[in-house]
Amino acid sequence: MIKYLFPFVLMAQLLAGCASDPGNRFLHDEDRASIDQKVIDHTTTRADVAAMFGEPLKAVSAEDGRLVWTYQLTHTSADGTSHLPVVGLFAGSSSGSTKTLVITFDRHDVVDAHRLDEVPVRVRNGVLNQLF
Repeated sequence: MIKYLFPFVLMAQLLAGCASDPGNRFLHDEDRASIDQKVIDHTTTRADVAAMFGEPLKAVSAEDGRLVWTYQLTHTSADGTSHLPVVGLFAGSSSGSTKTLVITFDRHDVVDAHRLDEVPVRVRNGVLNQLF
C-alpha cells in the first residue's frame, strides 16, 4: 500500500514547490522607482500605458469622466514546511507579495495620477490549514 502511495506523495511535494505568478507579468521586475520613470503624471498617455503593461485587470470609469486602470501581480513560492514529506501535505504554506498598480487617466487619456503598492501575502494550502 505504501509503495503505491509514495508516487502520489512525491508528485504533491513537487507541485507544492512550484512558484506561482498569477496576474500581470509586466509588473514582476517593477518597483516604485521604475514605475515612476515609466509612468509620468500629466505626460504619459493611455496608449503608452497599454503598450507597456497590456490590458488592465480592471478598468473603471468615474462619474467625472476619469478612467481608472488597475494591474495586479501576485508572486508566491512554497515555504519550507511544504517541502517536508507528509508535513507539507498537512501544514504547507506559500508566501510572497502582491503588487497593485493603479493608474488614473484624465478626460484626455493622459495619466493624472498613479501608484504602486506591494503587500506581503501568505497562503496556507495544507490540509490542516484548510480546517482551522
